[in-house]
Amino acid sequence: MTVVTKDLTAGMELGGDVINVNGAKLLGIGTVLTERHLAILQTWGVESVNIKGEQPEGGDPDQGLRGFSPEILKKAEDFVNRRFRLMSQSGGPVKTIKRLAIQRVAQRLSQPK
Repeated sequence: MTVVTKDLTAGMELGGDVINVNGAKLLGIGTVLTERHLAILQTWGVESVNIKGEQPEGGDPDQGLRGFSPEILKKAEDFVNRRFRLMSQSGGPVKTIKRLAIQRVAQRLSQPK
C-alpha cells in the first residue's frame, strides 16, 4: 500500500525498496521505520513509499497522488497517457499501473533540479 511520507509513523514496515531520483537505494524492503528513517525520507524529498500490508477495504486508490499540485499532476498524466496510448484502458491492472506511473512521474517532476 502506498503511503504519503507525511502520513508515515515509526514502526511501519517497508513493502518495497525506497530509491532516490539518482537510482540509489535509500532504504530496503522490510525496513521497520524509525524516526531517523522518517527524517531521511523527508531530507531526500521522498513523496511516498510502499508500506507492507493490504490495501484497506474501500481504501482510496488515489491516496498516493495527493499532495501534488494540479499542474504537476496534469504534466504527469499527459506524459503517462502518451506512453499508454496504444494500450487497452479497460483492464484493472492497466489502471493500477497507470496510476502508479503517474505517481512516480509526479514525484520526479516535483523534485528540485
